[in-house]
Amino acid sequence: MHSPTLFVLSATICWLLPMGCQQLTGSKTSGSLATASRQYEQGQYGSAIKALSDFLRREPKGSARCEAHYLRGLCYRNQGRHQTVMAIRDFEAAVAGGCRGRVVGLAHTALGHTYFEGGEKPIQKALHHYQQALAALDQSPPQDAVLYRLGVCFQRRGDWAKADEYLRRCSQDFGKSEFAEKSQRRMGARNFRLQVGAYANLTHARKKIGQLNRSGWRSDMSRYNQGGKMLYMVRTGQYQSYAAARQNLQRLVRLERQAYIVAAQGQRFR
Repeated sequence: MHSPTLFVLSATICWLLPMGCQQLTGSKTSGSLATASRQYEQGQYGSAIKALSDFLRREPKGSARCEAHYLRGLCYRNQGRHQTVMAIRDFEAAVAGGCRGRVVGLAHTALGHTYFEGGEKPIQKALHHYQQALAALDQSPPQDAVLYRLGVCFQRRGDWAKADEYLRRCSQDFGKSEFAEKSQRRMGARNFRLQVGAYANLTHARKKIGQLNRSGWRSDMSRYNQGGKMLYMVRTGQYQSYAAARQNLQRLVRLERQAYIVAAQGQRFR
């Protein structure tokens, strides 16, 4: 199953291939890419990689190589983290191969996602590629994902004001997008917290808070209306840096395996 960010990348494959998927079968070159695209959409990543590798060997030159590298990179990404290096090589080849417009924007977006998901250390590389993607993409997906992730990156660096600029832009320009909704929740955050769960039942949320407090994790809850349904988010800890939040998360997951880091507003312990 594609991740949300991968989906907004792969959904544009037919668009970026020369003349669109329906018209590609007229030539041997275009037909190869169209076949690989169909194999990718069907989850046949190994077959798509083989077809794209054959195409790249047959076609030493040409703008279509950019699309081939980009698509092969997506295939490697879907095969798991053990293929991350291969995916990065292909996305970088697409960027370096003279791709222009939306294609280079998509390749930079893919690199940004790959580095972002690699953890805290590659965050500067993720920032670079997201900014390059933003300069190349028009105001349509995956620009919303790029704006949201830029906001998150700047939050992790502690630049809360800069983060709000990107999050606000995502919220304003993509009002119905899932990333716009996420941006709205993150705007105004000034610290990091550890979230243990989001409960529809208030009694269950209070019970979890009691368990955490007895275990030495001072906690509280915030209310959030999600599509008309009230959720009670149980959280603990308050950290000024993402690194400190990660360090404490490693301790908390021994007790609460589902815990994760969230960006939050103000103080809560009341």
